[in-house]
Amino acid sequence: MAMTPYPGSDEGAEDPNVVVSNDGWTWQAPKGLTKPIDDQLGKPNPHNSDTQLVMAPSGEMYLTWRMVDRPNGKTNRIFLVKSNDGVHWSEKEEIWSGEPQFMSQALIWTGENWRLYGVANRAGVPNRIIFYESSDLKAWSTPRYPSVDPYLQSNERWWHIDVQRYNGEYIGLVHIIPSGTVQKGNLYLMRSKDGINWKRSDTPIISHEESGYPNLYKSALVPHGNGNELSFELYYSGFSDGSRPEWRINRTVAERVHADF
Repeated sequence: MAMTPYPGSDEGAEDPNVVVSNDGWTWQAPKGLTKPIDDQLGKPNPHNSDTQLVMAPSGEMYLTWRMVDRPNGKTNRIFLVKSNDGVHWSEKEEIWSGEPQFMSQALIWTGENWRLYGVANRAGVPNRIIFYESSDLKAWSTPRYPSVDPYLQSNERWWHIDVQRYNGEYIGLVHIIPSGTVQKGNLYLMRSKDGINWKRSDTPIISHEESGYPNLYKSALVPHGNGNELSFELYYSGFSDGSRPEWRINRTVAERVHADF
């Protein structure tokens, strides 16, 4: 698992870390790992967020994260490191940079090229799910905007997303929040044949009312099985109310998930 600790909402601690588990419940840093993977100071300096792990066609594990370069106009920079064992990681390399508020990146290999999904969160315009394509993680296409059915209601906005390609289909977990706050959001499942045209669940796969914490945040899924017997381990972060919220990671399992394309 890749994650960014956020004790007391402290940006200075929000750095990419890797932990391992044999049962999905008890986690610890692998022996020999130097942590964090990257260290930023937080306000008024840059800060990190939004980790993601993906297996590359080479068999290597790729870890990406977002760095918000606050001193340079809050430019968003996506960094990548590689590992064969989860302990020894390559030097970081910047694979994408752009204007502020490209967030919650999800890098996947389609079988032909790379796609970098995320949420465009520009001031003054509605949030949109977006993706770029690349053959080499250096030169990227112009942005593309997938279709999602059903789309948002007028009082909702996209916030975080996880996308994976599994058994020939695309699976997503999207975090939808009310327009005027980052609190009280819900998580919805998405599935697609091509990663461009998506079907989204009408009801939340996890709602904030039953999540164990009043506010949900960036989350991820681990798929198992196939077809109508598809199941997921869901790892979802949440935070408490208050001026210094407490953050934690939760786990649950969703079984026999079905969707018609």
